[in-house]
Amino acid sequence: MSLSFSRFTKRVLENKRGRPSITFDLCSERTKRLKSKELCGSTSASLLSYATCMSLKAEGQVQVSKVLKDITTLCPAQANKYREAYKKSLNSQIQPLSESVIEDLKSEERDQLTLFSKWGFDGSSGHSSYKQAFYDLEASDSAVFITYLVPLRLTSGKAIIWENPRPGSTRFCRPIKIEFIKESTNVSIADKNRFEADIKNLRIIKWQARGHADKLIVAQNKARIQKEYKDRCGLIVNKPKPGFGNTNDGNTARRFFQNAELSAAITGIDLDVIKKLHIIMVVVASGFDIDVEKYRQYAHETARYFVSKYRWYNIFNLFLISSDPAITSKQKKRQEKYESCQEKQ
Repeated sequence: MSLSFSRFTKRVLENKRGRPSITFDLCSERTKRLKSKELCGSTSASLLSYATCMSLKAEGQVQVSKVLKDITTLCPAQANKYREAYKKSLNSQIQPLSESVIEDLKSEERDQLTLFSKWGFDGSSGHSSYKQAFYDLEASDSAVFITYLVPLRLTSGKAIIWENPRPGSTRFCRPIKIEFIKESTNVSIADKNRFEADIKNLRIIKWQARGHADKLIVAQNKARIQKEYKDRCGLIVNKPKPGFGNTNDGNTARRFFQNAELSAAITGIDLDVIKKLHIIMVVVASGFDIDVEKYRQYAHETARYFVSKYRWYNIFNLFLISSDPAITSKQKKRQEKYESCQEKQ
């Protein structure tokens, strides 16, 4: 006796009835939040950002992946590269306002200037919403949050050079950042911390750093420059050698001036200043007969350009002015040596 059983197979309908599924990009904002809520609750932000970078790279969007990685990194130096994309820097707001006043001052009055300012932030809501799209889906023009700076007084020693006649007015108010976001405790604290960080990151314009705060800024900037030169050029800049001296040598100087664009990007020095100083140093060390009058004219033009860019740093200005007698003295000594050799013959 034999038994046989028929195998039961479940038929799966290929065409299901009901609402068809759509891609995540075409979903509404509410549906996107519901779908991502479970993922956000079970996964850390660092893992999500890393997975997004890897997914973008797999799709061929390498540059987008790199930008996202730089923005989400914990290193402030990399995140600072993208601050200019959504707000103006603090220095760019203060400098144009003060330059119009400083240009009219005498040279002795520019030695020590102090600018007193106040800053703050405020938000307002209940505005009308208009028919316009935003890149950020959560943004709305019904609420505005503004960060601003107001200059109060500019002094030179005890003398008052300029004073704001209406400190409470918007006449001299400099908006630093405008956001379409509702004011809250978290937004205010984040903006306060960001503004205080901008104050600490202001570039020092002193020929000599004194005080713990200034020395700390200089040390951090030096470490950043050394790291970027090592990563981008392979150069070891201004590192002490065991026993004697440091790593700065002729090869370092040559590559610094040969890659002027890169050096300007890393150090923040004006590109034309680097190129002009390179020409002058090559001429001084060339050993050839130099047209002193043409050199004097070029050196003085370079000195004037340098002063217009870095009025607070006069070391190179003195070098440019004193290099003319140096060339004249070298040529005179070379002529005397040549004449003495001729006499011996």
